[in-house]
Amino acid sequence: MKLKKLVWWLPLVALLIGCGGKPTAQELAEIDSLLWAEKNDSAYQIISSYDAASFKKEADRAYYNLLMTHLAD
Repeated sequence: MKLKKLVWWLPLVALLIGCGGKPTAQELAEIDSLLWAEKNDSAYQIISSYDAASFKKEADRAYYNLLMTHLAD
């Protein structure tokens, strides 16, 4: 019985681990929407948890840097 439950939990855990990690353009867009709503503190808390090097695409890194510049202003 325990082995049967384990067989179901292992793929779920592997999927969750695989999905987490790299930030996406969607997450940057959500931060951008916080900035438009003038929730700069919330936006800064979220974006400061990322590093520019963590983005795979150059366009995402540029978007990240643009948002960081906007927050610094």
